[in-house]
Amino acid sequence: MQIKSKILIAGIILSLCLSGCQFPVQVVSVVTRSPYMANGYPSNEALLATISALQTRVAAIPTKTQTPESTATPASTNTPLPTPTSSVITATIPAGVPCNRATFVADVTIPDGTYVTGGSTFTKTWRIRNSGFCTWTTGYSLAFDHGNSLGQTLTAPLTSMVSPGDTVDLSVTLVAPSSNGYYAGYWKIRDANGVLFGIGADASVAFWVKVRVGNYYWDGYYDYYPDYPHNHDYYGGCQVLAVSPSSGTTFSPGGTTDIKWTVRNTSDSTWSSGDVDYTYIGGTQMFKHDTYDLPVDVAPGGVVDLVVDVYVPNNTGNYSATWALVRGSSRLCTMAASIWVR
Repeated sequence: MQIKSKILIAGIILSLCLSGCQFPVQVVSVVTRSPYMANGYPSNEALLATISALQTRVAAIPTKTQTPESTATPASTNTPLPTPTSSVITATIPAGVPCNRATFVADVTIPDGTYVTGGSTFTKTWRIRNSGFCTWTTGYSLAFDHGNSLGQTLTAPLTSMVSPGDTVDLSVTLVAPSSNGYYAGYWKIRDANGVLFGIGADASVAFWVKVRVGNYYWDGYYDYYPDYPHNHDYYGGCQVLAVSPSSGTTFSPGGTTDIKWTVRNTSDSTWSSGDVDYTYIGGTQMFKHDTYDLPVDVAPGGVVDLVVDVYVPNNTGNYSATWALVRGSSRLCTMAASIWVR
């Protein structure tokens, strides 16, 4: 019984030695017969020698710096799981940026006020940037909005896609009028659903082409034919001294208002109220009448107020129009006005 206890103790010690190491170890075969055996069982000396040899061999096995495994369920560390990845990228859209909006960059051809020959064909090209967040496809097109159309071409499709932030040159072939004068055509872009948009913060402003036919001068206020000084009486001439309301004045949608130009007669002849009128020639039609009689005769150097009645458009946007002071078929000068509806 004592010997069996010794064998059991030796087995326990061996088991503890082996289980304390995480590396695979070489199994040591215990010799069942040795010179130390007595009566079929190991003597005390044999057991001690065997245990000492096992301890020596186990101690020689390299240790590994590893946290012992545990069969217990590990406590949660509340570490957030990684966000699953997706092949679909959602773009962040800045607040206030419309889907479709353009920004004027430059006049590539035909800067404002370019002289063109009456009846000639020319190509107008604008450099425009896509400043919205929607891509312009080939279903989009350049489209005439108002003013002088300058020929029969009213649309020109885009020939390539334009991503947000990209710049594109948009061109249209136009025909100059046969009559001398100053002409302005206003254009926008039409999306694939037929909706027009332009430049400006809310994409409501048109970009334009402005040309002069013949030796016709215009500086934004008055115009005349500089090559015909002896005919100055016939062609007349005027200078716009003031416009009321001033350009960019805002109005609420609907309702009515007036636009007034204060004009000086810079010609050498009197403007007669019987044969001089002022008339609408282009831009947004928002007026009660298209033509008004000159209210009084105006001698050379004299000043007169020209007033028109306006119906404020029902839709928000920027609106502009051009009027002319005329004598019969001759244009004495032009007058421009614009209002903003908010």
